[in-house]
Order: sequence, then C-alpha cells, then structure tokens
Amino acid sequence: MTTIIAAGNAIYADSRCTSGNLIISNNVNKLLKVIPKGMNYPVLFGGAGSYEELELVKDWIAKGMLSDQKPELENFEGLMVVRASKTKCNIYYLEDSLLPILVEDKCTAIGSGSVFAFTALDCGCTPEQAIQAAIKRDNNSGGRVRRLEI
Repeated sequence: MTTIIAAGNAIYADSRCTSGNLIISNNVNKLLKVIPKGMNYPVLFGGAGSYEELELVKDWIAKGMLSDQKPELENFEGLMVVRASKTKCNIYYLEDSLLPILVEDKCTAIGSGSVFAFTALDCGCTPEQAIQAAIKRDNNSGGRVRRLEI
C-alpha cells in the first residue's frame, strides 16, 4: 500500500506503487495540492489505495467536496491538510465514505507502513525520518520521501 504522514501544514509520503507482491514503480506521486471550487486556498491531500481512486478523490475535492458528488470507493484511506487560519492547519482523515474526520493529534499516519511511522514519530523522529523508517521495514513502502506544504 503506502505510508503517508500529515503533520502541521505539510503532508509526506513514500513513492512506491505496488500490485500484490509486485513493485510497479518507485516514482509515484501520492500527494496532491488542490484548490477546491469556491475556496481561495489549497488543500493538501494524500491517498492510500488505487491510483484511480486517488484521482477520483482529487476531482471531488476540486469540485468543492459536495456530498452529492462523492465518488464510490472500495478500499480507500486518505489524509487532508486544510488551512484553518493564518497560523493553523487542520488534519482530516478520510476513508471510503469521504466523511472528513478531524484528527486531534498534531500529526498522524496511514497506510501499510503507518505502524513503523508512528513508532518513529513517537521516538522523536521528523516526518521525513518516519517515512524512511517505514520504507526500511514495510515492503509496500519504498522509493523516496515526497513532501507538500501549504
């Protein structure tokens, strides 16, 4: 699957794409910056699941995240970073229903490597270091660490 971390005003991910036990690519971008219709600021978004579902969610966010236009998803998990004020960003967790759930912690992780990432974060690592730890231990995470920031 993948490893994605949202922390503060940024989102981080590995760049590996897999299909079962097969590594398809180590150079896939799972992080997107989208300006939703009717908003003046970008939303950062990262998704774990199929790339097709990632694109469907990106289009839904771009159209303004309207509840009547939600795509049907089967095995999706995502994180959004949304500016709440000039100095604060909120992190939201998404799953198949696309109902945004506010994350109360300063950072969170999703994907097959999230256990390794959480352990690294709890030990004081930066999000980049935590993704690297997940890449080292999770065979579905790999490639390089990507980062987007608001």
